[in-house]
Amino acid sequence: MGITFSVVIPAYNEAANIRKCIRSVKESGMGEEILDLIVVDNGSTDSTVEIAKKEGLDVIENTSGVRKTIAALRNSGGRRARGDVLVFLDADIVVPDNFFHRAKDFFSGGFKGVLGFVERVPQDAGWLGKVWSECLFLKRSRLMEVDFLPGRNLFVNREVFEKINGFNESLITCEDKDFTFRAIRAGFKVMSVPDTAYIHLGYEKSLWEFVKKEFWRQGSTLEFARLWHFSFRSLRNPMLSFWHIFFFLLFISAVVFFKSTVVLTASVLWLFPSVVMTVRTGGKRNFSFYFMGFVLEFLKWNISGIALVTQLLKGKPFRTEISNLLIP
Repeated sequence: MGITFSVVIPAYNEAANIRKCIRSVKESGMGEEILDLIVVDNGSTDSTVEIAKKEGLDVIENTSGVRKTIAALRNSGGRRARGDVLVFLDADIVVPDNFFHRAKDFFSGGFKGVLGFVERVPQDAGWLGKVWSECLFLKRSRLMEVDFLPGRNLFVNREVFEKINGFNESLITCEDKDFTFRAIRAGFKVMSVPDTAYIHLGYEKSLWEFVKKEFWRQGSTLEFARLWHFSFRSLRNPMLSFWHIFFFLLFISAVVFFKSTVVLTASVLWLFPSVVMTVRTGGKRNFSFYFMGFVLEFLKWNISGIALVTQLLKGKPFRTEISNLLIP
């Protein structure tokens, strides 16, 4: 049979999407090479569990009444899985026909490490979803070694998963970044592959949803940095967040006190990182695309700055409370 896969799908109230996810995996043409298709439910209050069971899946249910971290859900599925390669998919992902075949090319060739593909949104997505998806795609538009892959599509050898002890269950977010960092530290590669794209049904459909998700995603950045002893790479997000909130406050102060020179300087420095990151996405796109991409990049880092302040002021209990409120 060769390489076998085990697919682990953490889920919470994903009745609208999970059937599409499951069927796309079933219809990928891998047959018996997919040994397990496991849904790990986090106490859903909709019909997520019923749909998964009707599709014939093995379902691990959280009946404790307390929401677990997504890292804990993934680890639970990983412990039950039997395949040579563990595949972690979010329940709002639809995979293409060649998804597993392309991954098999790597793992059959002796690849050891973590592998991920690129993301697209449905054709009927609005401007926000399309622009942000394209910005993310352009950053990974070639085969490349990276130090981070989003947890919603990760392939990893079982032995690698076990050697690095799976995901860190104490992290509310950043658990995927911590996972790939530890894989690299253990001597394994982390690869992004652009020629096979999955469809993300859970893309941001409004600016408010974008704000909520970005605030949630930045909820463990300081804890992550602490785990990595405040290394330069682990501090990238906190430093950029601090930069934006600092120059925002400087800009407001200068406006209040009518300091025109300071207003100009603060404005330029406040905008500068987002301009650079937008231009670096590359690709031949028109001005409107780059402008909208810049707006979203700038908004993201200012939201991240607010999330950083809440972490500094309130600590872990507050982050947990906010995450439970805003978790997508």
